[in-house]
Amino acid sequence: MGTNGGGSVSDFVLQQGDCVEVMAHLDDNSVDAVVCDPPYGLEFMGKDWDAPWKDARTDKRGVIDPKQWGGNQDSPNGGNPYSRARIRTAAAHYAGDAAEVGRAFQAWCMTWSKEALRVLKPGGHLVAFGGSRTYHRLACAIEDAGFEIRDSLMWLYGTGFPKSKNLDGEWEGWGTALKPAHEPIVLARKPPDGSVTANVTKYGTGALNIDGCRLPTDENLKGGAYSGKPRLSDLPGAERSATAAGMFGVGKALDPDSYEAPIGRWPANVLMDEEAGAQLDLQSNGASRFFYCAKASKKERGEANNHPTVKPVAVMEWLVRLVTPPAGVVLDPFMGSGSTGVAARGLGFRFIGIEKDPQYVQTAQRRIGEET
Repeated sequence: MGTNGGGSVSDFVLQQGDCVEVMAHLDDNSVDAVVCDPPYGLEFMGKDWDAPWKDARTDKRGVIDPKQWGGNQDSPNGGNPYSRARIRTAAAHYAGDAAEVGRAFQAWCMTWSKEALRVLKPGGHLVAFGGSRTYHRLACAIEDAGFEIRDSLMWLYGTGFPKSKNLDGEWEGWGTALKPAHEPIVLARKPPDGSVTANVTKYGTGALNIDGCRLPTDENLKGGAYSGKPRLSDLPGAERSATAAGMFGVGKALDPDSYEAPIGRWPANVLMDEEAGAQLDLQSNGASRFFYCAKASKKERGEANNHPTVKPVAVMEWLVRLVTPPAGVVLDPFMGSGSTGVAARGLGFRFIGIEKDPQYVQTAQRRIGEET
């Protein structure tokens, strides 16, 4: 395990190895936030890392030769062995049924979630991306591990490519999949120690950094009763005055004349890329209500970064900022090519990154700018 030493808020630890085995060496209640993009359990492109529940030494699901499981219906050589539909079919074939594969994935998710729960401080948040077809397994596993499910966020994007088998003949125009345009994100919290206020006071964790994640806007946010506009006379109770005026009476704390508008819009549980934002603006001019940024560009990915699921640093920064207290420690048990680490460093947080593939550890080291 390597670190740049000193114990400052810029310290980083990057560890190569299995996430559960590495987390087992971390102290109880030692991490402020977990922000990660774990495998989705789809056996993406036939990769072993996206089938973490299986033993690659003996389990040959996702085999190169699709003819072994009747894969010759599309072309003489069996077609693309790495299509998602084929890989899932192969996995179900070798496991007996698709539900068994799902249960195995969920059991694995609960294993690492339990370790994440242990190392998080009381009230600490966990943020984890999921796949649209396997998110339910991820969320249930996290809840069964002992977390409170606080919300379900959605990352919307307009650049997804449909991975569909298109039929021909009399069924031309029919297919097997929709265009992917979102990834769900589970927001969970380790149960706090007592009230949220007491927990935040003691550990610094348990609450969300709302002001730090507000969305900038030039609009006047003094809406509703704060706008200073008179009440409609035909509304019941509009004639209220004196003490009956309640919190909106003259001299009250929420008097429109003394109300200070917030610094930006309250953060929502929707994030989007620029294309999705542009499409929304064309219809309703509503993209400004949500956080959005482009997908990771080639420049952002960095030199020789061939990781297939790189998340944009700006998205990870927003999520890290949302759940991490000042000078906190961020843990990513599935570091990949290091986007969470880049985000943590840019925000001044300490970071622990765990990655099974040594090639991606090296990529993360280059991107984060640390040597281990």
